[in-house]
Amino acid sequence: MQASQVKYFRCFICVTLGVILLAVLSMKAHALTVSPPRIHLSAKPGQIIPFKLTVANSNKGAREYDISYSYYTQDKDGYQKEAVFDPEQPLSGPWDWAVIDAGERFKIEGKDSYTLTGSLQIPRRRDVKGYYNFLLNVREISPLKKSGVTLNYSTGSLFEMNITGAQKRPKVVPLEPLIHTDGKRVMLQVHNQSNYKGRLMVELQVRNSKRRLVAKVPMLSAHSLENKYPFSSLSPNNTLNLTGTLNEALESGEYTIYIGGKFMVRSKDSDSGWSEFRLRTKKTKLVFPAPDQQEAILLSE
Repeated sequence: MQASQVKYFRCFICVTLGVILLAVLSMKAHALTVSPPRIHLSAKPGQIIPFKLTVANSNKGAREYDISYSYYTQDKDGYQKEAVFDPEQPLSGPWDWAVIDAGERFKIEGKDSYTLTGSLQIPRRRDVKGYYNFLLNVREISPLKKSGVTLNYSTGSLFEMNITGAQKRPKVVPLEPLIHTDGKRVMLQVHNQSNYKGRLMVELQVRNSKRRLVAKVPMLSAHSLENKYPFSSLSPNNTLNLTGTLNEALESGEYTIYIGGKFMVRSKDSDSGWSEFRLRTKKTKLVFPAPDQQEAILLSE
């Protein structure tokens, strides 16, 4: 066999083994399932909401499992990320409302399933109204191998809760906008000072010294721009970076910037399923370009 043929044969063997390994790992990763994977509910303070999950073990042999909790946060660009608890620094939160009927450790025989039942006990406090989430994780407790390596597989169900009642007006505050020296790119931070999660639609208007409309720009998060969403998802008590692009660069001169929009929150009392809150219009003066700025122009009232 020639050297080139040997090299080709070795490459073929490596690729084949890689495909087989990925298939085996994929099968193992799906050996544990929890359904439903997502639960969305509305409740009032003081309510007790029962829930039921089905945990399936598709392994041939019996497995033991335990339960842990995590939750999702939102970064300033609109992306969701899972926050895992530090066991040495326990946090209190909506996961404390979950009460599991039969304890948080259980065993499932091979090719069998287990019905996990419990309830969410919502506190009676008035300040509990708003949006909350937590992830109930079911983790396989694997035996320790001789090599000292432990393999754990886990999956879970995401609980999303809107605690309703006399709904106060959410306070969503646009901060000072920033325009790059190219005269086209606009950046804006918006801060949600409420406990509500919703859809944010922000529009920035630019008018010249004669009050003529120069540009009308939708402002969106990086996550929404990437996924081509017409709105930005905004989590409770979070600051979000929004960006927009003018069709044409600004010419030198004086401008007035108007920032307006709406924040939409889920509501059972509305026919559309959403309550709409208009943002208070923010007005900002701009002289473009600013002589002492090289990278960007900070606008002031």
